[in-house]
Amino acid sequence: MSIVKFDHLGIIVDDLDAALAHFRRIFEFRDEDLIYERDYDDVNPDTGEIEVMHFCLFPVGEVYFELVEPVSDGPVKKFLERTGGGVHHIGITSNDIKSEWKLHRELGDEIGLVGDRPRVDQYDVSYWFLHPKKNYGAMFEVDAFWRKTQTSDMTPVEATPDWAQEA
Repeated sequence: MSIVKFDHLGIIVDDLDAALAHFRRIFEFRDEDLIYERDYDDVNPDTGEIEVMHFCLFPVGEVYFELVEPVSDGPVKKFLERTGGGVHHIGITSNDIKSEWKLHRELGDEIGLVGDRPRVDQYDVSYWFLHPKKNYGAMFEVDAFWRKTQTSDMTPVEATPDWAQEA
């Protein structure tokens, strides 16, 4: 298995800016370490549906906190409405995303693989989810290994596969 680290905790909030101000008081992170995005379109590659959200990431030690405010209807907004927000997923990082996808695809329903192929975000980072019903109540987001660089907030360490060809 090529999972190399816990990357982030995804927390769903109803007001990104208020949550960011709150957590800034607790964790005292620097502005240059913050990744902040408004009106991000999360596209489901299987259905083409778009879920719009605001999000930010900031480091706490070696792990990021990801705050997500859903803007449009979709699974994240349903989570917020059902629970009032809170911890949504645990991000884990793979240093061999193609091999990881192959393994997870083979395990499929056994580990709660969500979707027929990975998603690719606006930074070209591949990711997918493992459903909490198959993982003892924990939802996992599997991400390609990335780094914050001077040219991009998130730069994939390995080239992003052509997932249409991999399917």
